[in-house]
Amino acid sequence: MAIKDNDFVEIDFTGKIKETGQIFDTTIKKVGIEGGLDPNAKYESSILCLGRGYIFEKIENSIKDSDIGKEIKIELSPEEGFGKKDAKLIQTMPTSAFRKENIQLRVGLNVTVNDKLGIVRTINGGRCMIDFNHPLSGKDLIYEVKVLKKIVDNKEKVSHIIKTELRIDDFKLEESKLSTGEGKKPSPIEKEKIITITFEDKISKLLTAEMKKVLIEKIKEITKITVKIK
Repeated sequence: MAIKDNDFVEIDFTGKIKETGQIFDTTIKKVGIEGGLDPNAKYESSILCLGRGYIFEKIENSIKDSDIGKEIKIELSPEEGFGKKDAKLIQTMPTSAFRKENIQLRVGLNVTVNDKLGIVRTINGGRCMIDFNHPLSGKDLIYEVKVLKKIVDNKEKVSHIIKTELRIDDFKLEESKLSTGEGKKPSPIEKEKIITITFEDKISKLLTAEMKKVLIEKIKEITKITVKIK
């Protein structure tokens, strides 16, 4: 079965640092626990919409060239992954700035400065060095990927887009056919199915009319599926 842009696929994957073999991410619980990751983390297969820039290009192209059920191994250079280390993103700061915020500095601590996440690399006297590069920048990576299936169900596709765009789970989907007048021959449009999205009240109140419009248009653009928000 050919896999192409705008297709939805469900995959399992494991990401490793090539030099050490250290696992930094996986969808498989057994692999995660054996690799020293959090045993209480949520492990589940991942759904992707291809051609939307959600994953590294080399991995995406490898998935398109693969087959359902086939395991593939992709090696990424820093340029193909999280980028090279940028010396400009390694900054020296006074430790007093953190003491004012009651932050006890230690090497390896994650800190947020001006909405940027960094890692404390060194502490020397009254100064510390903060690295704002991605933790995996500058590293060669290995991804092991298996395409489990191609998603064809319309509600699964719409659900994935909502979760990706809004980062919420509190909604319901109902699929039906566009209605036509009694005794009338349905037009091509009226033969289409429509999916109705119902959000929990607390979520619906937070979504502006513009946000709802953008979501509807994005779903239509990617999937060609007509949706409405109740």
